[in-house]
Amino acid sequence: MKFLHSKRQPKSKRIFTMKNNLLLFFVLFSLALLGYKVFSMDSKNSANNQNLSSSVSNGELEEDQARMHEQVTDLSLLVDSLGLELRASQKQNRENITQIREMLLAMQKQLQYNELVADEKALADELDALTAEKQAADLEEAKELHSPIRKLNRIFSDQDIDAEWASAQEANITDMFANDSQLAFMPLEKASCKTDICELSIFTQETNQMKLAMTLSQALSKQKWHNTNSSFSFSSDIVDGTMKFYLGKEKDSLLVE
Repeated sequence: MKFLHSKRQPKSKRIFTMKNNLLLFFVLFSLALLGYKVFSMDSKNSANNQNLSSSVSNGELEEDQARMHEQVTDLSLLVDSLGLELRASQKQNRENITQIREMLLAMQKQLQYNELVADEKALADELDALTAEKQAADLEEAKELHSPIRKLNRIFSDQDIDAEWASAQEANITDMFANDSQLAFMPLEKASCKTDICELSIFTQETNQMKLAMTLSQALSKQKWHNTNSSFSFSSDIVDGTMKFYLGKEKDSLLVE
């Protein structure tokens, strides 16, 4: 962080400078006045030496000299006092400047510390978010790897199509859904069969998956083409109102490792 320093002098410093200028003017004016009096005194002495008839007596000259000595002494004391005040003010100014520099340095350090703390907190939050995201991804991956229904989906996707068996089963399944009134609340969207597995996509608003599975199982048990020893599985997820069922050709068709 950079601190901008104004070229304009602080108010206290301007007042101090004006005070010094006034004192200096007063001293110079007093010195000029004293010089003028000394010059007048010299002229007066010369006039006394040249003209003994002058009205100024020696006593008056001595009084003038004494007063001028007092003024010189007063001016000397004033100059000494002004010098002491200037030195004291300079010392105080140096101390003030030192304190200000120390305060600015402390503020800079505090700002740097605050920025460091904020950066560390932001980094910690980012790491926490990444950790949570990774944990969620790992959990989803674990579900994907170990979920039987997802394994069935992968097995079904990798199977070749037994055209004769697949087309016959698809027709049988389509007719069953069209003719069985028990299945009216769960219409068939699509039936797709391959080597020994059929995948049924069923649209439903029913949220009880077990009820759907029992209804479909009862309908299958009434079909002559259906092998009662064949395997049967269903997804526990309903995505966009669609639920998937898997029918196996044989008892072991839906076995997954």
